[in-house]
Amino acid sequence: MSIEVTIAWGESPDKDSIQTYTFDSIRDADHFLWGVKEGNGWLDYSIIGGDIKDENGETQIFCDYDGTKEEYLIAVEEGRA
Repeated sequence: MSIEVTIAWGESPDKDSIQTYTFDSIRDADHFLWGVKEGNGWLDYSIIGGDIKDENGETQIFCDYDGTKEEYLIAVEEGRA
């Protein structure tokens, strides 16, 4: 199972500051996000997309904005994200 995590980096992200990372497992993605969260305070970020669930349907990774990159950028411009 391939896991994708999309992150908008910075306080005022634009399309160039949004990156999608692909992982082989939820465990790998979770470890990556642990590192990202440890860096919070040094940098700002938002996780974009729907929550990531395991094969049993249980949420393993919670996202900050449930929508596409394009929808997120519009929400940022409008002050909703």
